[in-house]
Amino acid sequence: MAILLRQRCARSVPHLCTMSLSGKHVDDHMYDTPLLSSIQLKNDHKGLVASVVLPGLDFGSINKRTKFMSLFSMSNNFELARMQSMQAANFIEIGKMLKENNLLQFLIAGQYYFSPGFFIPFPRNIEQPVLYQHRVHHLGKSSYSLSGLCKLPNSDESIAEIVCSVVTVDKYTRKSSPLPDWFRTRFHDNTKVPHPTTLNPLKSIPAEAFCHDLTVRPSDTDENGHTNQAVYIKYCSNTKYLAATSNLLPPNYIDNDHKVKVIDTLYTRESSTGDKLKCYVWQGKPMVLHFQVHKDSEPIFHANMEFDGTVTSNL
Repeated sequence: MAILLRQRCARSVPHLCTMSLSGKHVDDHMYDTPLLSSIQLKNDHKGLVASVVLPGLDFGSINKRTKFMSLFSMSNNFELARMQSMQAANFIEIGKMLKENNLLQFLIAGQYYFSPGFFIPFPRNIEQPVLYQHRVHHLGKSSYSLSGLCKLPNSDESIAEIVCSVVTVDKYTRKSSPLPDWFRTRFHDNTKVPHPTTLNPLKSIPAEAFCHDLTVRPSDTDENGHTNQAVYIKYCSNTKYLAATSNLLPPNYIDNDHKVKVIDTLYTRESSTGDKLKCYVWQGKPMVLHFQVHKDSEPIFHANMEFDGTVTSNL
């Protein structure tokens, strides 16, 4: 990934997944959105860690067939907790980066790891608060990685983990730009941590892959008009379901989102409202699915998902 990131940062960085909660256009007030709950910052033996508790799910976040949280809602919750932490004073302060340094931040990759305890069944999932803790995992020249742990309050056991790779770009030129000095000073010790590995995209799609045609809706996009990172997860989940119900994937992939163990993602280009996309899915190793989303015949999103269980025959 270090090579991939350096290559990508050496030229103009595409508009991938801008990270903000505001519905406004990118300007100096973009990150003035109030935090939804208080953030706690503390120093431990690994440096600064930001903690935020999100309440239980609303009913719209639940897959009505399985009664578990959908993968789309899972990704949205991680993003919400991450954004609240990143806005906190004396932590990453994305608003300060924009206002004082004219820097935008783009998510280029993410890895999610789940234990079975993360997918809490209904109705407890609409009542159960969840604790998210984030820390800067690695510091590069114009990029950093953010790691997150998900726990039930009053428990030390992690039920999910995520590592996100983020690149900073100049607001006006859209080219990669070095992290500000104050940020590097704050997280200096993290320069010693190796960069996390990221998904190595597959170069070709097998003939047996299932393809789902879709159009980006206005509700799929962020304040820049680009498809939100969580929406790509939803595209993959829907395509998996359609492939399995069409007997082009084994039937145990129907409604098995809550059995996911690992999701590995890579964002390489943007898409916008009205864009015609193709989402491909095919099975690799047992219980491992590969996804690619294409725009104008070029891949813009890659993902691998590993599930718990055994493959069931279509016969």
